[in-house]
Amino acid sequence: MVGFMSNVTKQIYRKLNNLFPVLRTAKPFTRLDLKERGYKDIDLVIFDSNADEINFILSRFDNERGQLIGNPSIEIVANFKEKTANVVTYKDPHYFHEAVPEPDDIGEIALCQVNYFLNEFLNDIKKLNHSHKKPVLEK
Repeated sequence: MVGFMSNVTKQIYRKLNNLFPVLRTAKPFTRLDLKERGYKDIDLVIFDSNADEINFILSRFDNERGQLIGNPSIEIVANFKEKTANVVTYKDPHYFHEAVPEPDDIGEIALCQVNYFLNEFLNDIKKLNHSHKKPVLEK
């Protein structure tokens, strides 16, 4: 499971880096909004960053009864030196997971599941981007 997990965390890092190329230089409390790139309900808020890593929340918002609800909101730590990114917390209206070391394999399995979800979620964002691209006007 360790090899699989390492591969997924590297894929997540690469996808995040492609979506948000300014991650490495972004300062704490910066909000990156993807509206201008075709993602109307997705944004990223940076909590902390230093030369080695960055901690942020990636959220997709749904409008539920007039309120914007994070569905999901995923806290992530990206390590620049190792070129990996891992889920710290995952929250949607029905589920919350905090990636904390646990004495058994349950914590590791749950971490694998939320990292796998994030990897697929980033794939879906990439697909959305391609479907919302403006046509190129030829002269």
